[in-house]
Amino acid sequence: MRLRLAICLLVSVLAGGFLLTPVSARADGCVDEATGFDCDFAVRLARVQKYLDGRPGYTGVAVSDGWRDRVWRNDDADRPIFAASTAKLAIALDILMRRHRGEVSLSTDDWRWLYAALVSSDNGAANQLWARYGGASMVAHWKDYGMTETGFVPSLERHWGSMKTTAADLRRLVRYVVRETPSEVRRYLLARMRGVAGNQQWGVWAAGSGWVRGNKNGWYRYRAGWVLNSAGFVGAHQRYLLAVMADQRSGGTYASGVETTSQVARILFA
Repeated sequence: MRLRLAICLLVSVLAGGFLLTPVSARADGCVDEATGFDCDFAVRLARVQKYLDGRPGYTGVAVSDGWRDRVWRNDDADRPIFAASTAKLAIALDILMRRHRGEVSLSTDDWRWLYAALVSSDNGAANQLWARYGGASMVAHWKDYGMTETGFVPSLERHWGSMKTTAADLRRLVRYVVRETPSEVRRYLLARMRGVAGNQQWGVWAAGSGWVRGNKNGWYRYRAGWVLNSAGFVGAHQRYLLAVMADQRSGGTYASGVETTSQVARILFA
């Protein structure tokens, strides 16, 4: 098995750092012993780690392969980082699950706000939904969606825009969306994530047009610097789930955060 992984590494080097074999299929069935991922994907994970070592601040990454039931997380995947607009996906999921259970009925305005909050990350739309459907009280439900380490920052207002979460939590949130939700909830959310506006076409989206992909992104500037986040899915039947949270601190910018999150997706899937 180590010989096969060494061959994978050699192919990567000879190709100038890019694997010649698509990550979606391996004829020889090579599996990396250390990670449980396909050998070529394991090489890409190592490249992600090396890339992040040179980026500003710190970046949490969590990625899973649904076919192999494997999850990889880097050392910062459990570090709390401002969630920014990725929280809008949890807000939408919570409201749609309540509708599915017959607890609420959505108005025309509600549907319009849901669309705007997910597709263009409209803050005003998210605020309307937040106020109408319980605000801070809805966050208690989010643990059911895998967001076990998500919460409010004690010194800040209890608002969706001032919460912290982790890359591990965001991956679990996306997993709930694509694996656990009722069909009508899943169809709606996947369609919105696959149809995001130009201001969200980075991060997971950078996996490329050759893949079926969708994401919910977020960005936030606080006193220490810019935070850029991206969480979504890549591949047929949402095989891969990926969350990247880049807290740029004082050494980065909005642009460098977009580049960090996007380059992680490119390394893994290009």
